[in-house]
Amino acid sequence: MTGGLAGDLAARRWQSAAGRLIDWQGERWGTSQQMLCDDPWSAVTKAGVTVVPSDDSLAGRDCQLLGYYDSRNSTISLTSSGNDGRDWFTLLHEYGHHVQASCPEWVNALASYQPKNHRKKAKESVADSFAAQALLPRDLFTFESEVPRAVEILALAAETRASHWALIRRVTDLASREARYAVALVDSTGKVLFTATTSEDLPHPARNSVQPDLAGLFARASDSDMRQIKASMSDGVVALSGWTQDNLQADLALDDAGGLGVAVITRQHRFGPARWSKSRAECSNPACEKTFEVTSTTVRCGVCQEWKCPACGECACVLDETPDTCPKCFLTYSTEEREHRERHEC
Repeated sequence: MTGGLAGDLAARRWQSAAGRLIDWQGERWGTSQQMLCDDPWSAVTKAGVTVVPSDDSLAGRDCQLLGYYDSRNSTISLTSSGNDGRDWFTLLHEYGHHVQASCPEWVNALASYQPKNHRKKAKESVADSFAAQALLPRDLFTFESEVPRAVEILALAAETRASHWALIRRVTDLASREARYAVALVDSTGKVLFTATTSEDLPHPARNSVQPDLAGLFARASDSDMRQIKASMSDGVVALSGWTQDNLQADLALDDAGGLGVAVITRQHRFGPARWSKSRAECSNPACEKTFEVTSTTVRCGVCQEWKCPACGECACVLDETPDTCPKCFLTYSTEEREHRERHEC
């Protein structure tokens, strides 16, 4: 078996790779894991990184957090989320990219990692694990069973300075090889703010995707005195690929403020087969109304969170617009007629 960072990348051992990078940066700059946990700002500065505040959301950057690392001048641009725990995770995630760019072994390992289009995912996954390991030592995680309960994860959030993001990544990193579960941070609409999984056999919903089942469970938990619920997911989870797995259940609990929920997703039967099916959607545009399959190339609207129709390019936002109708017959123009009004016949 290939060792070192190259072996970790080949085997998708993100946690192991992150641990090696933490050790390497400690030897290089004298920044121990304890220092990263106790005072991440000083540790990052000691490594020669400049942190500057940013007023925007850094949209369009590689990372999906509120930060960006510029390797040209060793600078981290950081947008405050208003939550110290999340800001620390973001800072250390971006610092993880600095360590990656500075470590020759990592640079060589990533350059040979195949397939090439998976390199970005590897970089982000290892940076997530880097931040989570730095903030959360292993001995904090003493769950009652192999699959943690949502309330246990939230209890750790209350006891530590770590964010939900860091906890979710660390919990899945430390799972045993036999454990099969995914953990998601969601809001009341079922929007996935962060997610991680212990196994590729389980769906990995994209960040910012909306999962109807999780929205329903969130509402039921809000109405419960215990502010938690465990139930089957009738619609399943739509993965990034567009496929849906439907033999799942979720244990969901709300945080103290009630604005966020942590969901631990498992199969209904531990050793049952995975049931995957293609997701289908119907175009919301009255002038189109075509039914189409949701695939990995189908785009989800960032405003209404509905899928954009591959045929006309519209989503549910079209329903909020003033109807584009003929002033004579009052029929809605088709997509083609919108572009060529002379082709419309009353």
